[in-house]
Amino acid sequence: MCGWKAEKADTSPLFVARALLQTNEEKLALYAYYKQATVGDNTTAQPGMFDLTGKAKWNAWNEKKGVSTEDAMKAYISEVEKQQAVYA
Repeated sequence: MCGWKAEKADTSPLFVARALLQTNEEKLALYAYYKQATVGDNTTAQPGMFDLTGKAKWNAWNEKKGVSTEDAMKAYISEVEKQQAVYA
């Protein structure tokens, strides 16, 4: 998994799937760090004005532009741990 620490990253998607109480901001933070860590900078076209979900995801990911893969991985794991403390 892109060099992620297996013991943390492999359990993260399971936690995220169970965390039904997450706010949209928390979900977007995880999405943005995950995309930045696995894809890199957002080079996709911005979604149209009526695609509110797509636009929110695009903006969240685009805000991470320039964050290195390693830093994005660390931030993703940190965000998961923060949310686990709240929702676990």
